[in-house]
Amino acid sequence: MLRVPDLATGKTKPQWVGGFDSEKSAKLARDKARVSLSNSNYVAPSKATVGDYLITWINDVHASQLKATTLERYKRVINRYLVPELGAIKLQDLRPSHVQKVPSMKKRVF
Repeated sequence: MLRVPDLATGKTKPQWVGGFDSEKSAKLARDKARVSLSNSNYVAPSKATVGDYLITWINDVHASQLKATTLERYKRVINRYLVPELGAIKLQDLRPSHVQKVPSMKKRVF
């Protein structure tokens, strides 16, 4: 069990994580999570994918803040390059090496 801060209230709440094949791997994961919590870079386990995040990000967060032409260009890049290459990766599993392997990211796509 971890005590994870709730950003809305500022209080901590318990979070349980399961599905480990052994007690040793569960304790290792717990210890890593505690270190991440103390470094303020903890990411709660989630099934959200990079594709889910990108679509939500562009449509719900930034659509109202961008000019129509910029929004369309961003959507085109997301749909043409990012989602096909990275979309199925769980957001919490995304690493810089994944992004570096995307062929279109080696050149400027914007």
